[in-house]
Amino acid sequence: MDFILCLSHSGTKADPKESEDEILAREVPEINLIVSAHTHTILKQPILVNNTVIGSAGSYGKYLGCVKMAQN
Repeated sequence: MDFILCLSHSGTKADPKESEDEILAREVPEINLIVSAHTHTILKQPILVNNTVIGSAGSYGKYLGCVKMAQN
């Protein structure tokens, strides 16, 4: 099974219609995981768009994000 990881510098916003990484996940459903940046958002829980997981751990190395994914 292929796994597609996107390291993105688009970011997320509170409004999903303006959240560039959520838009990307909707438009490219083959992406499994988006590690998001730019907006410096701290997501305590990932955003799930269809089957794409979006995570973001803030900025400047203040927080560390950890993602564990398993194949169904």
